[in-house]
Order: sequence, then C-alpha cells, then structure tokens
Amino acid sequence: MTFRSILAMLSTAAVLTACGGGDATYTSEMESEYMVACVSEATLALTEFDLDANTVNDLVNNYCSCTWSEITSQLAVEEFLAEDEAIAIGADVSSQFDEIINTCGEEAFADL
Repeated sequence: MTFRSILAMLSTAAVLTACGGGDATYTSEMESEYMVACVSEATLALTEFDLDANTVNDLVNNYCSCTWSEITSQLAVEEFLAEDEAIAIGADVSSQFDEIINTCGEEAFADL
C-alpha cells in the first residue's frame, strides 16, 4: 500500500465520524468520535510498516490531531457534516479536505 492510498483510506474513515445535528459549532463529542476513528484507521493502515508501537502512536496522534485542527479551522461545521454525508453515500472527499489530509499526512509521515 502506498502512502497516498493510506491517506485516501484515512480520509474516508475519519470523515465518516461526524455527529448529526444542527449545531453551528464543533462539539467535544465530534472531536472525540473523529479522533477515535482516525487513530483506529491510521494505526491499522500502518501495520504493514515495520514500526514500533511508540512510533506508530506518535505518528497517528500527530496526523489525527493535525487533521482535526485543520478541519475545525478551515471548514464550517455545516461543510464538515456535508462532507460526511457525501462520503457516506460514496462520493470522493472534496479537494479542500484532500488538501488537509495531504498536508497533515506529509508532515506526520514524512519519515516513512
């Protein structure tokens, strides 16, 4: 599996964690659900690499924290929820979300 395919897989899995509702702000529940899903998927994706558990934890936490930070600073909640709905029905991630994934992935996984 290539680095790019790992990022594509992580993007879909992570976005599919948004909570429903019409809140205009991100909630701690949304963050928690996103982080759990992102960490789980990223950890699974890195199993094919010969990395020790501490390295994997650091990489995954850096990546997931970065993507959440960028999502919440660049996307309104409504945009995030719309992205979630689109991916749930099989759409590709938006170019804006793809850029977030790539930027954070390159930072977090640069040494792989």
